[in-house]
Amino acid sequence: MLGYLLPDASMDIYAEILNYNAADEQYNLIMEFEFVPSTAAGFQHLTPTPNTTIFDTTMPAPYALPKSGLLWAVGGHLEDGGATLQLTGNGVPLCTSQAGYGDTPSYVDWNGTPRISSMGVCFDIGNQTVGDQWSVTGHYDLTQHPVLLFGNNPAPVVAAIEAFVLH
Repeated sequence: MLGYLLPDASMDIYAEILNYNAADEQYNLIMEFEFVPSTAAGFQHLTPTPNTTIFDTTMPAPYALPKSGLLWAVGGHLEDGGATLQLTGNGVPLCTSQAGYGDTPSYVDWNGTPRISSMGVCFDIGNQTVGDQWSVTGHYDLTQHPVLLFGNNPAPVVAAIEAFVLH
């Protein structure tokens, strides 16, 4: 469990909902939250680095693959400011997903700033074995790609993958 301990602080929630279709659509959104009133067993504090413009964010502990199979596809997810996302297996790079910015006019904001619009996908990466240690690292470069601000606060830093393993 990772997070910030915020004594006497309020909490704001930002939800991003995107419709990639040309037609308007109506959706229902259900959100579920778990609030931990103080530190719990296994809690790790995140420590932000102020005024850093180029940095990596890496998951704190590797993920042990629960089943063997063919790693067929990996896609990445970063927020504005992200440049690349890398999945490693047992310390060896398996996939590097490159962020695209401003791929269409819909992804250029009112100030003319291109926003993140796509992420590269890797296919047919190879067989993985139960117990393999996966790790994800997101590389952010805020000098090349500015973060999206919500008032005076930057959007959160995210580095996540979607992996499809065929068993």
